[in-house]
Amino acid sequence: MKQVNCSKQLMCAAIIFMLGIGIFSCKSTDNANVSVAYFKVGQPVKSGAGNPVSGSVKGYMKSDSSYYITGDTYINALDTLVLQPGAKIYFKGNYNLVVKGTLLSLGIKDKQNYISIEGVKKTDTQGAPAGPDPAYGQVSSGITPWGGILCDSSCKALILKWTHVEYGGNTIATTPISGVKNGQTAWMITFDSPKGIFVLEDSWIYGGVDDPIRIQGGKINIMRNTFEKSGFQGGECINIKGNTVGNVAYNLFIGSGTNGPKASNKGVTTTQTNIYMYNNTMVNCGFRRNESGRGGSMNFEEGAKGNAYNNIMVNCKYGLRIVGATKSYNGNSLVVADTTSLRNHYGYNLNYTDSVAVANQIYPVGFYTFPQTTDFPLSTSYLPANYQVGQVYDGKKAVQASGTNPQFVNFPLPQSGGTLSSISYATGFDFHLKPSSPALGKGYTSFSPLSVVPVSDNFGASTTYGITLPNKDLGAYPNDGTGNQH
Repeated sequence: MKQVNCSKQLMCAAIIFMLGIGIFSCKSTDNANVSVAYFKVGQPVKSGAGNPVSGSVKGYMKSDSSYYITGDTYINALDTLVLQPGAKIYFKGNYNLVVKGTLLSLGIKDKQNYISIEGVKKTDTQGAPAGPDPAYGQVSSGITPWGGILCDSSCKALILKWTHVEYGGNTIATTPISGVKNGQTAWMITFDSPKGIFVLEDSWIYGGVDDPIRIQGGKINIMRNTFEKSGFQGGECINIKGNTVGNVAYNLFIGSGTNGPKASNKGVTTTQTNIYMYNNTMVNCGFRRNESGRGGSMNFEEGAKGNAYNNIMVNCKYGLRIVGATKSYNGNSLVVADTTSLRNHYGYNLNYTDSVAVANQIYPVGFYTFPQTTDFPLSTSYLPANYQVGQVYDGKKAVQASGTNPQFVNFPLPQSGGTLSSISYATGFDFHLKPSSPALGKGYTSFSPLSVVPVSDNFGASTTYGITLPNKDLGAYPNDGTGNQH
């Protein structure tokens, strides 16, 4: 019989008893696997339809269990709620999950978590007729959408990993937190805690009536997520306001109502908004926002700064949009971005277009986005020699320009007609890059992410790929496997 690497078997048994761990294994000479208990705090929350959840809640929701919210539910300021891998929260009406303390949803790849409505079927079909879609919280689609995860100013941490957040955005009758008004449409995630930590990684955000995520202060790291169908008639996937610092990287944004990420310094009191937007992939964004100059891909405005490198934009209504008081965009001094800080902090971005209308807005007309010599396609190949930032130009030479098709493993390019707006979901597609992709090896890596959140598998960015460095390949899916894991 093989010997066990413990001094005495009795001592090993005593350790099992004292720690209260269900399964404990001393390392043996045959390299047996060690069973690790899932993270938990306090007492388990009772699961199942017979134990509805509402009012104050704390402790942990057990792995592979379902929980049904039947009223507004609160995590108090000194409390923590943990969702173990495979836990599912289902809303049974227009209710909110209010976070005044800490919420940790610790899904893993093989056991993903859900914050959703039970039994809803997605309508992810190319060319499906316009009509009620549960993604946008339309009651006529057969569902009653829930409200949102509402994080108050006392929230210490919102950590969502390998978690699906879906079908929220109903109207809030009486607001339970600061930063949200009575009678407004809920954002599926509201984070209004300038001293708090918000980590969203390896997760899925599906639908939303307005912005799926509104951040009104905090330290953030939003990496390797998939955003689909964000905003019914407009809405940024991630709408960032004043007092916010952090990274938005390696995300797939497809079919957003307006932009993928937007950074603004609106409402600032102490800290200038500073967001690094790098290595994202944006597809078919901006077509549900009708106003002139609205919709697109990435946006900086109203005193915000940051950077924007290594992004892929495919058939997005507008390219990188930086608001500035140019001669062709008068009267907007109040919403001007920190153009001085941004001026030399973007580039190495790829724009692929299948229509002249889209190509005419790679550098949005009336805005302050300067052409960069590192952009694809090269701006001098289609802009006039005397081009002035913000002016109208003819972009027909940029349509399907050589070296701009990113060559996704599985996505229909070129697109034509209505498909620029009708494909707003990721199901069935693969946005990794083929070995022949022109986006390989074209990235800029001489900068570091903003390290403003802790690195922790439970309380911050994960220790594996958590705060992922910029990559030599463009987009969210670099070929070294360190990017988006979906």
